[in-house]
Formats: sequence, C-alpha cells, structure tokens
Amino acid sequence: MDDFADKKALRKKYLALRKELLKAEVSEKSGAICKRIMELPEYQAADVMLSYMSANNEVCTDIIISDALDKGRAVFLPVTHNGREMVFKSFLGKESELTRSRFGIKEPLCGDIFDEEKFIKNEQKIIIIMPGVAFDEERNRIGYGGGYYDRFLEGLFGMADKKNASHRIAKIAAAYEMQIIPKIIADEFDCKPDKIITEKRII
Repeated sequence: MDDFADKKALRKKYLALRKELLKAEVSEKSGAICKRIMELPEYQAADVMLSYMSANNEVCTDIIISDALDKGRAVFLPVTHNGREMVFKSFLGKESELTRSRFGIKEPLCGDIFDEEKFIKNEQKIIIIMPGVAFDEERNRIGYGGGYYDRFLEGLFGMADKKNASHRIAKIAAAYEMQIIPKIIADEFDCKPDKIITEKRII
C-alpha cells in the first residue's frame, strides 16, 4: 500500500471512529481539552486566535472561542474559498454572523479577512487551533485531504520567516486520545502542529 492510499484508509477509519462518539463523550472530552489549551502559555499570551469551528464530532471549540472573545482577543474562523483556498474571517461571537458552508460547517459571513502582514507588523502573538483526523506522537497529522491548512500555514510562515516573526505564532492541534496512532508517513509539505492537546496529555 502506498503512502497516499495508507493515509486515505486511515482517514476513513478514524473519521468512522469519531462519528461513533456519543454527544456526552464529545462534550466531556472537549471540555478537558479546551481547559488544557486555555492553560497553555501560548494561549494566555496570544493577542489573536485563529480557530476552527467544530463539526461532525470534532473536538468542540466553543469554550475557547467564547473565552478568547471574553478576554478581548481577536478571533478568526476559517472560510473555504474557490474550492482550494482557505482564509480566516473575524468573528465577534454572534450566531447571526455565521452561515453554513457547502461542507455544512459554520463560517463567518461578512467578517474582515485575517491580514497576516498587519498582525506580524504589529508584533502580535498568534495562536492557531488546528483540527485533524489523526496524529502520531511525532506530531505528524492527517487532515481531511484538501490541504487547506498546509497551504495556509505555508503562506503564513513564509511571510513570518521574512520578518523573523515565526516565533510569535503557535500551532496547537486539538484531538481526542483515540486519534493518536503509532505512525503517519508525512509528506514534504505537511505542516506539523507545535503541540497536540488531548483529554489526557500534551504531546
């Protein structure tokens, strides 16, 4: 089995396993994961948070989104664009700001687009909360197959590297312990999170 087929099989397997989680399990585990994230120094120091909006039994991010807004941080959520591109738009916390994407995921309808050059120039600290289907203990990641985060992060860090600002950006993945697997064969352009937070530990 080649690496691509292997990733495809793993993606199918772990999406199916996640789908079987009960609502109570999702709520309990997500609460524990969010608590760990909010205790991270990277979270506490952040001026800006880019987070996914959870769907389909992903680790629920509602708690950290609300907390970040309450603390006065700028919050941005992803919007898929032109079928291949992902941008982040500002979110102020109102349900009326959101619409459903073609994937059934809530997205900001009219928010301001995240301007990485502006935030990097202003020397603000950024935390990115990443989803994923599966991870290993080397922090390799299997996403949903579209490459959205890999392309977005490549562009963001390409700009940050030029400004010597990469150290001000933290990539944090939220995952259930059941999503941690023995080994993932990483591709050249796969972007690893700096840390993976599960309900049991920090990797």
